[in-house]
Amino acid sequence: MKIRRILTNNAVVVGQGSREKILCGKGIGFNTHKGGEVNESFITQSFVLNSNGETNNVESLVKEVPLNFINIADDVRKTCELELGKKFNSMFVITLADHLYGAIIRLKKGVKINNLLTYDIQNYYASEFEIAQSLVKKLSVQFKLKIPIDEAGFIALYIVNAQFGDKSSMDNAYHVTKLIQDILTIVKYHFSVMFDASSIYYYRFITHLKFFAYRLLNHEHPDSNVDEDLYEMIEKNFIDSLNCAKKIQDFILNNYKEQIDKDELCYLSIHIHRLVTKAIT
Repeated sequence: MKIRRILTNNAVVVGQGSREKILCGKGIGFNTHKGGEVNESFITQSFVLNSNGETNNVESLVKEVPLNFINIADDVRKTCELELGKKFNSMFVITLADHLYGAIIRLKKGVKINNLLTYDIQNYYASEFEIAQSLVKKLSVQFKLKIPIDEAGFIALYIVNAQFGDKSSMDNAYHVTKLIQDILTIVKYHFSVMFDASSIYYYRFITHLKFFAYRLLNHEHPDSNVDEDLYEMIEKNFIDSLNCAKKIQDFILNNYKEQIDKDELCYLSIHIHRLVTKAIT
């Protein structure tokens, strides 16, 4: 593989057909030149770039982020893929490495940023938060820093966001968490009940809300295929849950200018009924 660009002593760009690839490894760019051959024994990570815009962004980040943070982020990727059973793309490693590097610099200066949704992130994304919390403990030892739990919340959102593909963003992931929080608050106040976060019904409801919220915030509207018999059954037997779902519908229309159709009302009503029934029995 011939070198097209040298980014740092630890990162170079090579060609791969019509695409380019960033190769990282200690000393991979040292004492070499454009057009030279890569010493493949130095390679520890490789990132295939998908577009010119992405190339510019990734190259800029790789130039600024030390190799050890890229290695840390790549280890997180491997853990996530093993424990969550999903593939994580190259941008996850680069953007997480950039975040971790910035966070460590910030914390060394004594600057802390509060994450108002940490508790909710811990509840809604338990597996992602557990991975993030384990990473925070390792970083605390490695850099001899007291890293607050809020940082685990931010890292967990990066992990959550990466599972929803290219359309998502960190800002989007944060808004998803806030929307889930708002919907749960509506349900809690409607029924005057608290929920068991370890319940399978709670887990199923949160899972449904995650995908519902991402569709809503990305303005995706699946084809409606209303089962009128199902709606009538819910209207007859789960009227209180349906009324709660309609409150959610009004909230979303007023705050997000998006309309929930009858299909979604049915799904929400069923989940709410199961969740609340188990909470009060």
